[in-house]
Amino acid sequence: MTIRIRLTLWYVLVSLIIIILLDLGLFFGMRELLYQALDDDLNRFVSQVESRHSPLRTTFTDILLRLKADKDFDELYIVVYDTYQKPTFASPLTRYFNLDIPFTKDDVQQGHIINSVPLENIPYLSPERASKVTFRAISRKMYHKGQLSGWIQAALPIITIENDLNQLLRVILVINLVAILLMGAGGYIFTAKILSPIKKITQQTNHISHSNLEDRLPVVNPRDELGKLALTLNELLERLQRAFASQKEFLADATHELKTPIASLRTRMEELLYRPDLPEQVTTEFSKDLETLSRMNQVISNLLFLSRTESIDEVFVFKPVQLDKLLKELIEELQILSSAKNQQLEFRSTKLVELLADQQRLYQLFFNLIENSIKYTPDGGHIVVSLSIVNHIARISIADDGPGIAAHHLPHLFDRFYRVDKTRSRKTGGSGLGLAICKFIAESHGGSITVTSEPDNGTTFIVELPVLKPKMK
Repeated sequence: MTIRIRLTLWYVLVSLIIIILLDLGLFFGMRELLYQALDDDLNRFVSQVESRHSPLRTTFTDILLRLKADKDFDELYIVVYDTYQKPTFASPLTRYFNLDIPFTKDDVQQGHIINSVPLENIPYLSPERASKVTFRAISRKMYHKGQLSGWIQAALPIITIENDLNQLLRVILVINLVAILLMGAGGYIFTAKILSPIKKITQQTNHISHSNLEDRLPVVNPRDELGKLALTLNELLERLQRAFASQKEFLADATHELKTPIASLRTRMEELLYRPDLPEQVTTEFSKDLETLSRMNQVISNLLFLSRTESIDEVFVFKPVQLDKLLKELIEELQILSSAKNQQLEFRSTKLVELLADQQRLYQLFFNLIENSIKYTPDGGHIVVSLSIVNHIARISIADDGPGIAAHHLPHLFDRFYRVDKTRSRKTGGSGLGLAICKFIAESHGGSITVTSEPDNGTTFIVELPVLKPKMK
């Protein structure tokens, strides 16, 4: 998961927690306000009854008429009790059910919630509202001239409040859903804007290589964290540039210092080799020494080639090259080596393939690979070089039926100086740089090189290079 997505999720999660807390505060605060308003209505009804009540009064006709004038009277449940807790007055709704409101021991007790009272053909409550209804009730003592004269209990249904709260909850859920979507989109865009300097730094860093170490990363604001990161990376690039320059200078000097005495020694030994008065044993030893000097000179040249820090265009000369023709001519030249070991060297291709490449380096690449196959394939073996085009990519395969390579060697095969069999490499004169050079040449042409192999099942090298102009025969 990317940092951008993680930051967006954290942003949405924190915002969602804050919104949920605000929603809970809004919901329960609104519910409390609505319940308080309902309690105020109940207190108003109770006060009207209490103001006209006395122990001597047995009829409440005037109270009933006053209550009927109120718009909420049809839904009002009210009962008046005497000091013996016997009802002396009740509203019409009490004929249908008993709420069983507890008698208060205090002067006033309100906020009772009476749940799930069934509604069965009650004309005062709309039956389509619900099959059951919840009431909120108040219980109060009544006094007359300072003496307890009874109790009064009243209740109103909270259907309207529940409907309002449910509607509020639906609105909150819809708003939250829209808010989450907007926060997610906004957070994604916001984090993208924050991380855009990192993206630019990454892109710029990916384009910096040994050939353009003089390039530097853009620094938008040197005082923030990203600006300090860019400055630190620029300082690192500065150190790397100095190190590469120092390495290049050292290699140039070392190469010069090594190649000059080697060339002098070789010239001197060649002169001595052709002297007629030298014994045959000395001549033989000189010949071996000359071969050793030649290998040393080749290793130095290969190291210098692999350590080039100039741009590819300065090291390679790219021109249109007929790849199929180059491979065919190369195989004809190497037939001498394969014939000496009674090997069958075969070339398979039905295509004309043109590349934009350095012909000399391309020749070096395939010469090394095919020569290796000839060198390590036993006498009488079979080597097949095939050329094909897959999605405008030239695919060159060099397959042999030699001894193969163990799996643990394959990841290191293109490392410099790596040898699968050091004893065998010393006998054949290998330096461990050939495959590293092959990889460098292939990648410098925008291609790649891979290898597959199993012990006793042969080895296959595959080189893929971009095609300039493929043609069918």
